[in-house]
Amino acid sequence: MPTDTFYGYEFQNQIGKGTYPSGFFKEVPVSKMLNENNPRYFKRNLENLIAIAQDRHLSVIVSTFAYHDTILGKYKSSSETEEFRKCIEQHNSVLRQIAKDKNVHLFDFALIFPKNIKYFQRYERFGHEHVDLYHVNEEGAKLKAKLFAEYLVNNELIAVP
Repeated sequence: MPTDTFYGYEFQNQIGKGTYPSGFFKEVPVSKMLNENNPRYFKRNLENLIAIAQDRHLSVIVSTFAYHDTILGKYKSSSETEEFRKCIEQHNSVLRQIAKDKNVHLFDFALIFPKNIKYFQRYERFGHEHVDLYHVNEEGAKLKAKLFAEYLVNNELIAVP
């Protein structure tokens, strides 16, 4: 259950309905929220998890997050907003830097996953077709699994029978 300070669903709803910014967001736009809440806790939490894993002599892999980064316009998706893109890019940047700083494997999934809309979910929302530009469909999931498996094999992180 999201906390009282989670406004993500409301942002998605307002974008989908074409009412952004309204209500709370008239006073505090999402861009301001993001500027004041950078991914420092995300970074700290990952560094802590990596330290624990390395202390236990485990291999660590971090992966960036892939999404369809083309503005489609007609789907009214929150993933088509500058705010969404900024968030994902900030987090991906943190992941790349952590991999470098902590000397752990980086699977730069965002760099290699095709930016093809056919790999992403589609459904009806707010009376029109919606394309979810960050959750893959079945075809996208199969490709995602294949790419992750290839990374693991090519980097000798799993034994191949």
